Amino acid sequence: MALLRERTAARPVLKWAGGKGRLLDQFEEMFPAALRAGRLRRYVEPFIGGGAVFFHIAQQYSLREAVLCDVNPELILAYKVLQRDPELLIEELDALERPYLKLPGSRRKSFYYEIRDSYNASPASHANGYDPLWAHRAARMIFLNKTCFNGLYRVNRSGHFNVPHGRYACPCICDQDNLRAASALLRDATLLCADFTAALDFADEGAFIYYDPPYRPLNPTSNFTAYA
Repeated sequence: MALLRERTAARPVLKWAGGKGRLLDQFEEMFPAALRAGRLRRYVEPFIGGGAVFFHIAQQYSLREAVLCDVNPELILAYKVLQRDPELLIEELDALERPYLKLPGSRRKSFYYEIRDSYNASPASHANGYDPLWAHRAARMIFLNKTCFNGLYRVNRSGHFNVPHGRYACPCICDQDNLRAASALLRDATLLCADFTAALDFADEGAFIYYDPPYRPLNPTSNFTAYA
């Protein structure tokens, strides 16, 4: 299997609550010596989220495998499309970005809610296997992520994405160079739509597991599923 390291710098494609992009320098001090010495062949992340740690490690160290998991089918679906069909994803995103950026603020809001309604009309029930038709949905998921309030991913009890429109003057919705660079790093990764226990199948002495679980709610209304 080819090395995951690529020359083109890649950043997370999605904004994600709890992202660790600003902590990477601190994390470097805590990474195992075996990783720096090139003795670990596999990277495992049970809660991939925005993937800041994965994209960093994949560009800094010579890993031959990456296993990336998340229980959110919409997230894994988007990563699978990015992995397999980056050009199709770029085409779909560009078709959303161009008309959106041409609109004045008030009409952008209407455009956003039209896309959100269509996205919620047919939520993904799984991300098993692969279907090229997923590119259409993945593009809408990324578009909403880039244009919603604070880049949140939140669904209500019905499973519908319910984050309101954000106010960004010129959001970068379709960063073609970064999408291609991120796709290259994902090329040899195994993407699993599963809970964290699935990662145990890949845990051995040659693996580095980055375990960053979701935060435990402090009270009954502090988790996102409580919002209507």
